[in-house]
Amino acid sequence: MAVRAAGRIRMQEHIAGELVRFHVRANSDTCEDQTLKLKVRDAVIDYLAPLLAGSESVEQSKRIIAGNTGNIITVAQTVVADSGMNYKVNAYFTTEHFPTRNYGDITLPAGIYDAYRIDIGSAGGHNWWCVLYPPLCFEDETHAVMSEDAEEYLKDELTPKEYELITNDNGRKVTVRFRLLKFLNGYME
Repeated sequence: MAVRAAGRIRMQEHIAGELVRFHVRANSDTCEDQTLKLKVRDAVIDYLAPLLAGSESVEQSKRIIAGNTGNIITVAQTVVADSGMNYKVNAYFTTEHFPTRNYGDITLPAGIYDAYRIDIGSAGGHNWWCVLYPPLCFEDETHAVMSEDAEEYLKDELTPKEYELITNDNGRKVTVRFRLLKFLNGYME
């Protein structure tokens, strides 16, 4: 059993190495701050979508994002100011633990991922996240539909077994396969 768990953890680590997660943290849980978080999310995604459209790798995407951090902060800060708030905005790359998450046709296992994070104000409210690369944020934010390009990228970069683990397999949700990681996720928190 420990060997299987170790194998799943290695698979999760490889999957994580092929993605750039996006994480936006609201100032607080007030309705106004939660609405502001979504406005910032939308503006930043609108800004990044054309910049990342031609990206062909995780490394290239990270360089594009990092090289535009000043502009990203300006975009977010403008949304905050236009909403009548005076919160400071921070944006940076970090490595953090994410729970198991469904994105339309795929399910990403819980684990450690690189993420580009935007903190609004004290960043003490509920947060929102998606995947910037491959671009799972850009297709349909409600249903997180995976584009054909994103699907091809994942098929090329992941092993067939890893790809099978993150995609719905014959109608079965992948989260069942990662129940041990989900348990460990709860244990670690």
